[in-house]
Order: sequence, then structure tokens, then C-alpha cells
Amino acid sequence: GDAMVGCGGCERAAGPPVMSYVGGGHGNYTQETIYKYVGHGAGEFDVVTPKKKDFTCVFISGGVSLLVLVIVVVLLILPAPTTTTTATSTLPYNCNDGLSMMDAWSISKKAYCCENANRG
Repeated sequence: GDAMVGCGGCERAAGPPVMSYVGGGHGNYTQETIYKYVGHGAGEFDVVTPKKKDFTCVFISGGVSLLVLVIVVVLLILPAPTTTTTATSTLPYNCNDGLSMMDAWSISKKAYCCENANRG
């Protein structure tokens, strides 16, 4: 509709239009015994719709702002996800792998497993 955002809230029509003083050179009518049309912008009076303050837009924007603030605070308060890392060894040979076929092991694997794992 005719909602206008002004300082302090939104305005909307509060009743039927009435003849009101709008300032010199801003209206379409001038005051005599009756109102006389003198041309666009030549008079001091015009038909305007009274405005009523409507703070609905202020409440809605305030509520949305509060919701965004709560979401940001919750996201900042939540603990960061924990990550676990498993230590991997960089051993040259797995001495537990292929125990049933130790005869097929290379000479270097047999020597390493014999010294470090007492296998082979």
C-alpha cells in the first residue's frame, strides 16, 4: 500500500483524506470562503490522507536482527569439532604380515624382522 518508512517507524493511512495546510507553494488549492483550485503547486492547501504510526516494520526488523544475533552467538559458543589422528608408523616392513609364508620373505625383511620383532 501507501506505507512509507520514516524516522521512528512506518506510516499508513489512518482515515479518509482531508483538506490540510501543506505549506506555501506546495498544495493545489488556496483558502478563500471556499477552497478554490489554483493549479498544481500554486496553493497552500491540498487533500492529504492522515497518517498513523505503524511500528510493525520496526518490530519485524528488530525480531529478525535479534534472531540473527542469537544464531551468531550460538555458533561462536559451540565447541569446535575435535579431530583425532592416528599415528602411522613408517616401518620399512610389517613383520606380522605373511607369517605363514616367511620362506617367501626377502632377505632384507627377514633380517629386519629378526632384529626388531624377533621373527623370521
